[in-house]
Amino acid sequence: MSSKDSNTYKPCKVCGEKNEPTRHCVHCGEILCEKDRSAHIKGIIEELKTLKTTAAKQMKEAKEKSEEMIRNLREFERSRLAVKQEIDKAVLQLQIALDKRIPELYGELEKTGKPQIQESHDTKQKILLNIDEIKKIEREFQSRLANYSVMDDKDLANLCQMKLKYEISLEWIENAVKDTINLDPMTFTYEEGTKSQIEGFGTINFPK
Repeated sequence: MSSKDSNTYKPCKVCGEKNEPTRHCVHCGEILCEKDRSAHIKGIIEELKTLKTTAAKQMKEAKEKSEEMIRNLREFERSRLAVKQEIDKAVLQLQIALDKRIPELYGELEKTGKPQIQESHDTKQKILLNIDEIKKIEREFQSRLANYSVMDDKDLANLCQMKLKYEISLEWIENAVKDTINLDPMTFTYEEGTKSQIEGFGTINFPK
């Protein structure tokens, strides 16, 4: 090979050879002789083989992981459905208890104090009737007493009867007023803790 020919080759980046044909490597971009280029290609092939082995292992692990994820998601969804069923069951029990208790409360309210209320109404009406009776007798008193000078035995007897009625009515009113019982206002006690328990009812244990 002439000196002119050897000057036409660029030196190899690895060994510096410039008397042999060299070329640009499309992989690394360097100028390489055929020997170093072959070694470089062999190295690339070995890297690819190693990558393929690694890829096969990783793909196997990824597939196993994806199958595990699917199983886990199915189990998680089953647990969610089970929790919903438990919530529904607990809420139903609460609703049953409330449905039972509410009529009991209204029933107690309906019964409690009703006899006393009725008795108070009746007493009030009797007091008013006796007051009317007393006013009526008083009016008759005024009429009869105005003419007492001409009162005969029959008038006197009627006057005595009126006086007796008057006294009976007054006594009845006096006793009724004494015996009248004032009903204390009713109240309803609702434990605040019960409300808090209901508001904080149940706990869903989320995975961490």
